[in-house]
Amino acid sequence: MKRKLVLIFLLLISTYSSSQTLDQFKKKADHSQNIEEKVDALIEIVDYFSKKNIDSALFYSEKAITLSKKHKKDTLLTKALMRKGLYAAYKGDLEKSQAILNNNLTRPIDSISLALNYMYIGTSNKIQKKFDKAIENYLKAIYIYEKLDRKEKLAMVYTNIAITNAQTRNYKNAELYFNKALLNVQNNIGLEMSLNMNLSSLNLDTKNYNKSLNYSKKAELLAKKIGSKKHLSVIYTNLSNLFGRDDYKGKDLNKAIEYGKRSLKLKKEFGNKAKLPYSYATLANAYYENKNYDKAIFYLEEGLVHAKGAIKKSILILLQKAYTINNNTKKALYFTDEYVNLTDSLAKRKQEEKVAEIIVKHESAKKQQQINLLNIKNSLQKSRIKNKDNLLIGGGLTILFLSLVLYLWYLNQKTKQELQQASLKHKLLQIQLNPHFLFHSLNSIQSYIYQNKKEESIEYLSSYIKLMRSIFESASEDFISIQQDVQTIREYLNLQKLNFEKSVDFSVKSDDQISQYQIPPMLVQPYVENAIQHGIKNIKHGEIKINYSDKNEQISVTIFDNGMGYYNNTSNNKLHKISSSEVIEQRIQNIEKTHQFNINRIVTTNKNGTQVTLTFPKKIHDL
Repeated sequence: MKRKLVLIFLLLISTYSSSQTLDQFKKKADHSQNIEEKVDALIEIVDYFSKKNIDSALFYSEKAITLSKKHKKDTLLTKALMRKGLYAAYKGDLEKSQAILNNNLTRPIDSISLALNYMYIGTSNKIQKKFDKAIENYLKAIYIYEKLDRKEKLAMVYTNIAITNAQTRNYKNAELYFNKALLNVQNNIGLEMSLNMNLSSLNLDTKNYNKSLNYSKKAELLAKKIGSKKHLSVIYTNLSNLFGRDDYKGKDLNKAIEYGKRSLKLKKEFGNKAKLPYSYATLANAYYENKNYDKAIFYLEEGLVHAKGAIKKSILILLQKAYTINNNTKKALYFTDEYVNLTDSLAKRKQEEKVAEIIVKHESAKKQQQINLLNIKNSLQKSRIKNKDNLLIGGGLTILFLSLVLYLWYLNQKTKQELQQASLKHKLLQIQLNPHFLFHSLNSIQSYIYQNKKEESIEYLSSYIKLMRSIFESASEDFISIQQDVQTIREYLNLQKLNFEKSVDFSVKSDDQISQYQIPPMLVQPYVENAIQHGIKNIKHGEIKINYSDKNEQISVTIFDNGMGYYNNTSNNKLHKISSSEVIEQRIQNIEKTHQFNINRIVTTNKNGTQVTLTFPKKIHDL
């Protein structure tokens, strides 16, 4: 079971390590006669809640702000505002966050607070996925901390830069900055432990398994030293995952099971139900690899109780496989259906969120347009009153006004195009999920199961799951790799074979050197479906050939079928073809407008068959 990179030390927002308790801070905040002590105690409470409850942190930061303003304590006010600005970002109010933190730069502020404010601005940028801006602000904080020789603070900022690099998949820089952070750790065992955990996860994901093991062992010793069951459970999950890897020379399923059990035991002890599914899934995967399918099923079903999102999908896939191998066809089909429903639900939710985000952006742009236009109108009005005889200034402002109107109109149109594209993706997804095709595929798979054709049923169930996963996961993406697209088409054609009683020949080829280039998802498949439905469906010995190839500065995809051609189809088939082509055509137009990504299409039909040639510009993955 493939796992994604998990960064442990994500919430780098305070250095809270006081030995005092929350009750002591509250007592000081409530009863101290010294205003500085009261506000400091409130800020300590804010930092205490930073890793536990963001709402509580915001509540106490507001109290600290009110008290600081009342008694005109500017330095303390700045500290409290910094916390509020950061937690606003974590709550999703990014505009408020940036406004508060940027405004702090205009206040009288000492060097340490200034550096911390830059770090918080960087973290707010990171949450907005403005990664370049985030690193820019982190580097400003580093410059100040280096001059002040504050090594522990440097370790915190280096860690944030490492995490930012990891999020943009620059793993080489991520490791470099994690190690820089380690060099600056000053008697902070918790931070040192977290850094080793992150380095372990990073190297596990980049398949540097021996380095991952070494970092995990270091992190384990540190976690034991401070008695952190929470972190030990994560370390043991990582070790279980490591020893269960097929491509690890030191693969040891007994160790994978042992560490999986340790992780599960610890998570049960400190009652973290949200994280339990990960330990259940890791342990179950180890049992599955060890061919102990009953044990795997037991732990998977336990993990399913609290599982959500991606981990739930992984559990459902593994349950389907385990039940298929155990010849429990009813359960296998049940979990296949559950997986498809969940994937559909997650894809729709993601799409709805994206559409909602675009609508908010659109509405925000409209409001800003109205404000800007009103300001310019006011400027023009004042200009006319004060400068009746000054036609040059009035004319200049008029030109400026018209230019801004045109620019805002352009932004408005671009936002509408993005919204339209999101809607088209949903329509295209519906086209791809042809219910007739899916129904026949599941019926055929069920038939294989009833006939006790174990290998065939496993093969086609696997293709069905992979196809569904591929379609849903790419539905919300603007671009996917050619390698992903090729795999989707192969799984789709493999299932299509189930619907043909006559012999068919499907082939998909791709040049190795282009596998990582990017093309829009869900564009090739509809043409393949047309080739099946309107080309080879009613002929003997049907043949479809799909070829992804390198053509100098472009990627070429050809879809050939040896059928009768588009123009010999019935009127019903024409309707089917036209309805899907309209959506595809609109999608292509929107991609060209929003991404400046030109797609060319040529269709040639003759007595030997039909060939569709799509050409795409070469595009690599955007970090």
